[in-house]
Amino acid sequence: MFHLFGRFNKKDKANALLIGEELWRQVGDAMREDLDTFNKYLQTTFTAGYCYGFIRMSFSNLGYGLDSEKLTDCWISFISFSVFNSNKLHTIIKNQMQFMETAKDLGNQEPLDAFTKGASVGAFDAGLRFLGEGRRDSPLNLQRYLLNQNLDWEDNLGLLPS
Repeated sequence: MFHLFGRFNKKDKANALLIGEELWRQVGDAMREDLDTFNKYLQTTFTAGYCYGFIRMSFSNLGYGLDSEKLTDCWISFISFSVFNSNKLHTIIKNQMQFMETAKDLGNQEPLDAFTKGASVGAFDAGLRFLGEGRRDSPLNLQRYLLNQNLDWEDNLGLLPS
């Protein structure tokens, strides 16, 4: 497969753009609704986990199966860039993942738990949005989180494939 060697086909790019559009819709709506709350919740391990889980499960639901993890690693920067038209979201994700690792090394499990919950919620939302060839509901959990609202998801559903 070409995407494993640094080359991407048009289908991969089109799917990455679809995933980025969905993240941008939620982020943009939250930003327009309440910028102060949005800024408070954007730079968290939950947000990083949500983005990772959403991207990875979206690729999986779009038919990539076990290659979804490799595609996530290859496309996360591109998708993140499309959300703000800058490296801001990708930088947030990288910084929060580094923070999570440091906290874990220091015995603080809380950031890892927040990342894991975010990834699970993101994976759940990806199941709402992308399933095979069909388009389904528009998920709102990232937007809800960024506005400090209750999440609407079913615990332990949409877990990431191992």
